[in-house]
Amino acid sequence: MSTACDLNSVLLVDPDNAFAQLLERVLGATYRFERASSGNEALLKLETCSVEVVLLNLDGLQGKGNDDGLALIRATSEKSIALPVIGYTWDVHRRKTMEILQAGLFDVLDQPLDVQQLKFSLDRACRRVA
Repeated sequence: MSTACDLNSVLLVDPDNAFAQLLERVLGATYRFERASSGNEALLKLETCSVEVVLLNLDGLQGKGNDDGLALIRATSEKSIALPVIGYTWDVHRRKTMEILQAGLFDVLDQPLDVQQLKFSLDRACRRVA
């Protein structure tokens, strides 16, 4: 049975290459992934790649000096068709995470990621774009 998001593309922004590869193995049958290891790299990819959803590691981008995550979320919301951004973090109650959520995150998930919860969130985001 197919889902609403079959083979839609997701920009996965995570500096942890091994974790990104794991997510691709687990979800790769349903989603096509583009990858970026930083918010700045993701912004460049968004200029050249067409994606439906951004999946963002909030922990990996915090403390980079230029608020990579916030800049990326703001840029996606300023596109002609705002892209949903799903963030994931080890601490959903952290002050910085709350700031980012208020900046326009579509959803925030806590780690360790629950695959079913992640799929549900991705499907909802893709339906929003469709």
